[in-house]
Amino acid sequence: MKPMDISVIFATYKRPKLLEETLNSFLALQIENLTWEIILVDNAGDQETEVAAKKFTRLLPLHYLTVTRRGKNNALNRAVSEAQGKLIVFTDDDVVVAPNWLIEMWEGAKRWPEHCVFGGKILPKYPEGQVPPFDHPFLLGAYVIADYDVPEGMYPAHCVWGPNMAIRGLLFKKGWKFNAEIGPDGSTTYVPGSEIDLTNRLEKAGYPSIYIPKAMVHHQIR
Repeated sequence: MKPMDISVIFATYKRPKLLEETLNSFLALQIENLTWEIILVDNAGDQETEVAAKKFTRLLPLHYLTVTRRGKNNALNRAVSEAQGKLIVFTDDDVVVAPNWLIEMWEGAKRWPEHCVFGGKILPKYPEGQVPPFDHPFLLGAYVIADYDVPEGMYPAHCVWGPNMAIRGLLFKKGWKFNAEIGPDGSTTYVPGSEIDLTNRLEKAGYPSIYIPKAMVHHQIR
């Protein structure tokens, strides 16, 4: 059996309608000869979420897991422990992915064989007729927009954001994990920055990040 090329991992928490839009966009992905899997982790044990997800189990290589211990990073760490891919691609449950997203991330990782951490472009998908009439730096963080005016190559680890990032599986086999003490946990008082915490730690350990701007997703703005 051919080794798995890509594992796509993301967590969800009681957002079945957004989740369906995300999975619908996966149906248009161009995979070519890549082998891949999707590991979706329900961090709530929510029945509506399970129903929404299982509509896609015959259409996508989707593995549905439930982790009821609160915390997005608990969910991600469980998924990573089961992932088979050489490249682990992370996203969120509220994105619309470009059809060439995985191919571009895979090809970008091949162009940088000595590197292990990668980030792609994240653009906003605003509700129809509700595009903000102005630009402001606040919007970048609030709407998780990662659209940097730099070419493919090294960039700061804190610029790699969760809706569109990839890490070679070998790093997780070495014991790297997300910090379960931070990140979304269903409350309004959680400490943010869970993915950046990991990429910053990796950067300090000698694993700098590479920007792959052609690997693109859109963040659904509510």
